[in-house]
Amino acid sequence: MRHDPHRAAALLDRVFAGVDVATTPSALGEAHRVATEAYRQVGRLDDALAHLAALKRIDDKAAQLATDTGNALMAARFDSSNKALQIAKLRADEAQRRAELARTRSFLLGGALFVVIAGAGLLGFGLVQIRRSRNQVRAANVDLEASNLALARALKAKSDFLATTSHEFRTPLNGILGMTQVLLADTDLPERALGRLAILQDAGKAMQTLVEDVLDIAMLDTGKVRLANAPFDLRALLGTLADHWQVEADTKQLAFGRDLASCPGVIEGDAHRIAQVIGHLLSNAVKFTPAGTVSLAVRADGDKIEIAVADTGIGIPADQHALVFEKFHQVDAGTSRRFGGVGVGLTVARNLAAAMDGSIALESAPGRGTIFRFRLPLREAAAPSRGPANGVRLADASLLLVEPNRLAQSVTVHGLKPLAAMVEAVADLAAAHARLARGGVHHLIVQAESATRAPDPQEALRALAAAAARAGATTTILFAPADFAEVALQATGAARLLAKPVAIPALAAALAPDVAAPERAVRAA
Repeated sequence: MRHDPHRAAALLDRVFAGVDVATTPSALGEAHRVATEAYRQVGRLDDALAHLAALKRIDDKAAQLATDTGNALMAARFDSSNKALQIAKLRADEAQRRAELARTRSFLLGGALFVVIAGAGLLGFGLVQIRRSRNQVRAANVDLEASNLALARALKAKSDFLATTSHEFRTPLNGILGMTQVLLADTDLPERALGRLAILQDAGKAMQTLVEDVLDIAMLDTGKVRLANAPFDLRALLGTLADHWQVEADTKQLAFGRDLASCPGVIEGDAHRIAQVIGHLLSNAVKFTPAGTVSLAVRADGDKIEIAVADTGIGIPADQHALVFEKFHQVDAGTSRRFGGVGVGLTVARNLAAAMDGSIALESAPGRGTIFRFRLPLREAAAPSRGPANGVRLADASLLLVEPNRLAQSVTVHGLKPLAAMVEAVADLAAAHARLARGGVHHLIVQAESATRAPDPQEALRALAAAAARAGATTTILFAPADFAEVALQATGAARLLAKPVAIPALAAALAPDVAAPERAVRAA
């Protein structure tokens, strides 16, 4: 290169072709030095100056790196000295901690020994107590099982008692009331005798209401209440109730209003229980209204029916609103003496409403009267056929009644005789089969209780309904919802199911709807 600078410059041009000399790495420092000398010799001073600047940049960077390295080494040495001091201090602290730990261990060892000794004593005491408690729990469980068994027996005895008394009380009462109603319908009796019969009937109705309320309370407490679900005319039912309580209001010189214009017609439900709830509300309104007005109003509200019973009576304080629905509760001690009653009507009404997926709301204040709003689901149904059953009018029909109770049998026969061409009665299913085999029966009326002695009551009723159908007769089954499930009875093939108690006019209307009901109602037991 010293002998031929031009050739050296040409080689350097190739080396640095496309290279930015302002950013070359330190490794090209010697190349920059050679290029500076070669370009100076051939007179390319600008290129020589550029490579000289690059050489200076690389030398400056190397000097700075050396300086930084020296500083870093000094810092590292200083840091190493500090670390050595820290290590020495940590070792001293560690020695001190070990000494303190040794003292603490000695203290804890003594404490632990004490705790172990005390714990052993407590453990022994605890084991004794646990064993004693376990024995007490076992004894308590034995007592509890015995109590539960006794309670179950008591509940069964109560249920059996209710099942018996419900029939034994209601049947004779219905018989007494039925016979008095039959006698009251006898126009040949003198007026004086009819008046005494009316008094007897009123007393019997009061006793019947009391007995039914007490039995219903007991049934509701045990969850034994069953509900019927059949189509019935709600407007007609409420009209009948309004007519009855209109008479009761008239005897107290009370105004009685009714608004049934918005009342639905035929719906599905338990007509007897709905009438029972409304009857209790109307009874309460008439009883606690010395003067003024009692009213009954009905309206459909979406998928609900609201039946409102309002009065202008004495009213109920706000703090008594919840209590009036409790059993045997009266607003004050003098209420029972002034108005009578034992205070279970509203309890029965509320519990029956709840059983039917309904509710009763109360609005009242002293001196401002009371409004009870009975709400229940609206289940509309098709109107029943209005044509006479079997194509035979009831007045021309022959009826066969199956009723094991002689008193109830007599009441029902006397109630139906004025409405039909012939009414016969038998006491059991075998006699019913024999009578159907002879023919000439248009309607078979069966008390479901007549099948209870059969091994399979439902099958026995089904067989009887089938025999009636072969004989050309329709079958009506009367049943107590507390004793028979309507769903099960539907499988018997009977033409109709009527939940008891059933008034004679209602029974007649079911058999042949074109027959007008008599003015006075007679119950079929």
